[in-house]
Amino acid sequence: PLRSNDIVFTASCNPTYSEIPKRHESYATWPSDDLPPVDGFVRAGFFYTGTKTIVTCFYCNGSLQNWGPNDNPMTEHARWFPHCAYARQLCGGELYRKIQESKRAQQKRARANESNDGTVHNELPNTNTPPPTTNSRQL
Repeated sequence: PLRSNDIVFTASCNPTYSEIPKRHESYATWPSDDLPPVDGFVRAGFFYTGTKTIVTCFYCNGSLQNWGPNDNPMTEHARWFPHCAYARQLCGGELYRKIQESKRAQQKRARANESNDGTVHNELPNTNTPPPTTNSRQL
């Protein structure tokens, strides 16, 4: 079982969508213009919620939206939901590690840019909210 903040996940949060054909069916009304192909979302564990471009992981229940045409659903899944066992297994150890290192470096650059702009910022807990330049947004 996967342990995250003292919550142990031993089964998927949305078992209806654990089967690939069911996830694929959820994209019947997907607004496909300038978005990544549906197969990438399905493979990454996402089903379509039917609202805007919001997709949700069948396993961890994490949701993302505002996709750009060059976004990689698997990479974004692992980046914003690092405790999802499905995303971690899908990526494999080496790619997963690289994604997390890239995320930490991006957060470090964002903090450095904030401190260099002369603005005083309150230190808030890290909520894993992506920076404004990220196309995929965590809900």
